[in-house]
Amino acid sequence: MTNPETTHAPATDSAPPGDYAIVEILGHQTLIGRVEDVERFGGKMLRIEPIFCGTLLSAIYQGGASIYRFTPCSAAIAFARAPRRLYHLPEAVRAAQDAAALRNLEAAAEAEAAGARAEPLVLDVAGFLGRGAAEPEDPDADDDAQEAF
Repeated sequence: MTNPETTHAPATDSAPPGDYAIVEILGHQTLIGRVEDVERFGGKMLRIEPIFCGTLLSAIYQGGASIYRFTPCSAAIAFARAPRRLYHLPEAVRAAQDAAALRNLEAAAEAEAAGARAEPLVLDVAGFLGRGAAEPEDPDADDDAQEAF
């Protein structure tokens, strides 16, 4: 079992150099990360360092015959589209990483996202979605309306 690399790229301008892509493989799995064409076991394979919560994980290798879509993209797009929840990572990727380290990355990303969220909109009946409370009603206005009848 390997540990996730400590390569963390919070800003896309500081992302590690290399080619990035969105790779769709058989089994309805999508991997997003830094990619490289390599020769292993006498054949061509794709070396993918999947991105999870802004961190490049240890490399996995994918045979070329199982790739049915390969979309090159910038590092900025790859880091923005990368999974942020463990259940979005394919089982083969999770199995090759340290489970505790992955949970720590997910928890840190959750905490960071919680701090960056905007204030929630407040729903009030008169003002709708935080536009402020309506002017207080005049309690005597109702009496005036009833006196007219």
